[in-house]
This record gives sequence, C-alpha cells and structure tokens, in this order.
Amino acid sequence: MLSGIFGSWVLAAITWLVFGNIRFSLRVQPLILLMGITTGIMALTTTKDQAVLAPFVVGLSMLVIALLAVLLPLRYMQFRFQNDLTVKTDTGKTRRHRTSAVALRDVFSLTMAFALLFAVVRWLPAADWSQAFLFWEINMFAIAIAISRLLAFWTALSRASWFARWGIWAALIIGSEILSMTITKHTIPWVIILSAVVPTLFCFYAYRLRGWRLGR
Repeated sequence: MLSGIFGSWVLAAITWLVFGNIRFSLRVQPLILLMGITTGIMALTTTKDQAVLAPFVVGLSMLVIALLAVLLPLRYMQFRFQNDLTVKTDTGKTRRHRTSAVALRDVFSLTMAFALLFAVVRWLPAADWSQAFLFWEINMFAIAIAISRLLAFWTALSRASWFARWGIWAALIIGSEILSMTITKHTIPWVIILSAVVPTLFCFYAYRLRGWRLGR
C-alpha cells in the first residue's frame, strides 16, 4: 500500500515536470526531493526487513521511467493543462518568460535540493541488493502501478464524458474479475490497486473541480 501511495505524489511531481510552464530547474526539483524522501521513509518503515529497500529503489526508478515515457510525448504533441473557467486574455499582451536564462537563485535552489537528496542517501542503511536481481518481477509490479495510476490521471483530467471515463473502469473491473476467477481461481488484490488509484483520483480531481483539463 505504501508503494501505491508514494507513486501518487511521484506522478504529481512528474506531471509538474512535464507540463509546467516555468524553468526546468524549478520543475525537476520536486521530483528529485520526492524520490529521496520516499526512499528514506521506506527505509525507516522497513528497518526489520532491509531486503525490501533494494527492490523498492529499482521499482521506483522503473515507475518514474514508465511515467516519463508516457507523458513526455504528450508535451511534444502540444498537450497542456488548460483551465476552462478562466477568461481568455489577449496573448499579445502576455510577457514571455526567458526560458533559456538560468537564474542564480535556481542554482542555489538546485544545489540545496541535491544536498538534501545526498543527505537522505547517506543516512540510508545498507540494503540487500541481491533482491534487486528480480528485475522482471519488479518491473511488472511497477508497470501495473503505472498503468492504474495513468488511467486514474486520465479519468480525473480528461475532457471525455463521464460515461466514457468511468465506463472504462467498470469494464476493467468486471473483465479482470472474470478473467482472474476463470484462469487463476483467485481474486485480484484490489487493496494494492486501490492504494494507487484512490490517492491519484483525490489529487487530480481537485484540479478538475477547479476547471483544469489536459488538452491541446
């Protein structure tokens, strides 16, 4: 369940990194800090089982890569967060940011972010990295969390109708239950999946209620 909850704020940081409108140095810092803080919390809560830490680090890295692989192409396809409740203004009067400029305060801020990250890494106990060789199992778990999270992200911010967005969830839940009972005779561990989906819906549905949508 911790993995599902942690992934929600990692997705929020990645969407800020990909779709944010300010300088890259300010967009990347939340993701850097969250990865370090998340790993530190995981190490603190699993002190009796350090074999969990190494697979968690690998899985978290794979989750970040999977989310970036899906969301980065959307940025280059001109997808942006748009607020339907705001009044459109004359674009000719909008001052453009100097995206190529690197402010000195950004250098200090980025240095502090990396200092905090390295402080967390230095504090981490030694992990049993032999468990990290379960590469495919870890990847499958990370991809499953990424898919459910991205679907929740799309449900919260898509411009599609209510029936289309929630109809997909109904079809997936019913279909997966039928397939699981038919093939494996076991039910799906919905607690783990819901721990990834519910926080993501809460996080991004708050923006939907304020008029934000993802579109171009």
